[in-house]
Amino acid sequence: MPNPLVRRARERETVAKSASASSIDRSDSPPIDPDDFLIVLPYGYVKFTKEEFHQFHPPTSSNRPLFVYGSLLIPHLLQSASGYETSMIDLMHKATGATLYGYRRHALSNVIFPAIVPNPEGIVSGAVVVGLSDEEKEAVKRFEGEMYDKVEVEVEVEMAIGEEFGALVMKTETVKADTYVWNYTSPSLEIVPVEEMEWTVRPLVREAFIGAGSGGDGEK
Repeated sequence: MPNPLVRRARERETVAKSASASSIDRSDSPPIDPDDFLIVLPYGYVKFTKEEFHQFHPPTSSNRPLFVYGSLLIPHLLQSASGYETSMIDLMHKATGATLYGYRRHALSNVIFPAIVPNPEGIVSGAVVVGLSDEEKEAVKRFEGEMYDKVEVEVEVEMAIGEEFGALVMKTETVKADTYVWNYTSPSLEIVPVEEMEWTVRPLVREAFIGAGSGGDGEK
């Protein structure tokens, strides 16, 4: 079954190209239903083989993929944060589900993006994005700002090792990645204990995409 996000994104691109050629109002492009994004986050991404993954990030290279866990799970917002160098569809084809252990994701007071902080019992589900250029990584760093530190972590990724009875056979691999960790330097934002309010992507998805076609920014 086709990924509904990819299908709708392709529909938007088709309408946008037609609009450019015939001066049709781009607001006629099909809206993206936020529930489509909830279907594909965070595990609706492509599955890499180990060979495919290492084409982007050889094991001995210092060039690491990016682990995202908040608003940058949303391809539209990742595209904005990384400087629009890569199309939204291509970014989706460069991302796959991943799990980070030893950290916990918290809501922040008065905002809709989260933060992660070290916690020996914590588990954070998200995605790794491969193949970002140095310019895109720098753009993401500027986007994250001073409230987050870039940290090297190890994440678990399911990779395809073959096919059996028409279904992919998966194996969990551990890979190094960069991610952004809350550094507590913003006096106006406080970590909300997970026990009181677990962070969810739903409000951010709805804010970013209801009436889509107009665009939107955000993170973290």
